[in-house]
Amino acid sequence: QEYKVVVTKDGYSSITLDNIFILRLPTNAVGVLTNDGSGNYTWSASSFSESGDYSPTGTWDWLSPLTISAINAAGESANALTLSGTLGAMDATGTDIFRGIYLNYTNANHTGGAFYGIDIADITEDTDAQEIGIKIGTGYDYGIMSSSKLLLKGDGSTTKGTVQLTDLDNDGYVAITPANETTSYTLTLPGTSPTGVLRADTGVMSASDTLSGIVINGGTASTVAAWDGSQNLTSLSSQNVITTGYIDGAINVTVSTSTPVTVSGSSGYYINGSDAAKTFNLPAAAKGLAYCFANALYARAITIHPASGDYIILAGENNDSSDVVSAGASTDKICVLAIDSTYWLVTSSTGTWGND
Repeated sequence: QEYKVVVTKDGYSSITLDNIFILRLPTNAVGVLTNDGSGNYTWSASSFSESGDYSPTGTWDWLSPLTISAINAAGESANALTLSGTLGAMDATGTDIFRGIYLNYTNANHTGGAFYGIDIADITEDTDAQEIGIKIGTGYDYGIMSSSKLLLKGDGSTTKGTVQLTDLDNDGYVAITPANETTSYTLTLPGTSPTGVLRADTGVMSASDTLSGIVINGGTASTVAAWDGSQNLTSLSSQNVITTGYIDGAINVTVSTSTPVTVSGSSGYYINGSDAAKTFNLPAAAKGLAYCFANALYARAITIHPASGDYIILAGENNDSSDVVSAGASTDKICVLAIDSTYWLVTSSTGTWGND
């Protein structure tokens, strides 16, 4: 209420004081005095009304840590703190950024201690409930984007830092769990897509175009590896090579129309396929190789020529690196067998054959 006060004293002029307000304030009350802009004042408690709606502006400086304590009622759900709203349209240049919670601290030169942007304290695990520190829903391009190193730690005694990648229905998962190590290792992936086999060499990931440097454990020395019916890699000595069909025992047959003929590959039979003399150059002798040579329709001489340093034993005679030549009948045939890395032994022959 507005009042006017007149002050009068003998010997002095009177003084009139206009527009005096007398405010009735609560005794020893903590509160806020608010003017509504029309000269009306109200007194209210210093705390926020639980049912009020507030639109604060500017910067609030908390001189003391702010604590919000809220729990759910038994058997019910609750949200201790909710930040919500509908985002306005942002421009297409990517300069607009909205942050739900923004931490912007200036660091100092520390001599110890630690700084946590967000710290989630330990909780007692309950087998009947699922405890998740941070839950990120769908629709985000990235659930977590970090420009700093990402550290996944265990509890320091029984639990390791583990990554779990689940399947489509979140029922099964693949867990990536480190082994017990006494030394730290760095895993470096190739800068480009590898063209060979991806492997780890002393803690560094690299690519190789050959299997020669890769160790696959579990096999038997000097045996061939094969997949079994359960898709397990094992030694061929314990597998049945053929489960259907049969082996016909066919040998390699080559009909030659040119000369000279270079004999190569596995053992086989070579036929003179043209009306001309033929020279067959043997490969270097290797124990177990066997070849046969024959005319079929043509009566032409056949020459068997050993590699340099090799010998052909014909009728118990060493030919001293010379050729073995037939007389040229259409029925000429000869077979040779390498008995070591130097000597070929004539095991059978038809016709007349001699050392050249």
